[in-house]
Amino acid sequence: MFTIMILTVVWVVLSGNLSVFNVIAGLVIGAVSYAFARRYMWPTKILMGVRVVKLLYYPFFLIGQMYISGFLVIKMIILGCRTEVVTIQTAIRNDFLRTVLCNSITMLPGSVMLEQEEEVLTVILLRNKDSEPFTHDDDVGYEVKGKPEAILLRAEA
Repeated sequence: MFTIMILTVVWVVLSGNLSVFNVIAGLVIGAVSYAFARRYMWPTKILMGVRVVKLLYYPFFLIGQMYISGFLVIKMIILGCRTEVVTIQTAIRNDFLRTVLCNSITMLPGSVMLEQEEEVLTVILLRNKDSEPFTHDDDVGYEVKGKPEAILLRAEA
């Protein structure tokens, strides 16, 4: 019940409306969300095979990578850039960690996930207009996945 109340408060704050109807809507939406999450998204089901302690600093790492990538993308846009659609293989076997990797790729400026089929990822990648074509799959894999994949692999049990 406490969780539903918290979800209701979040609903009211985000909607910015403290009317009776909005509070009742928040209660209903909170209860439905909680029931759905309890049934399908309970942390013990999702985090099986994940060392959560190894992921504690990952959000801070990702924020730093977002700033670094942002400045690199600004430079590419000023100097000229082109896009490529690349297909890469990931070594991550855990579905949850693969999803975190895909979301991380999309959050970093200059790359967008298109598709994920098991360990194969398809990504749109922004590159310098003068950059050489990738000669080896490892080159493109490191440019797209790089450090995030390495950290997530350490978190895989």
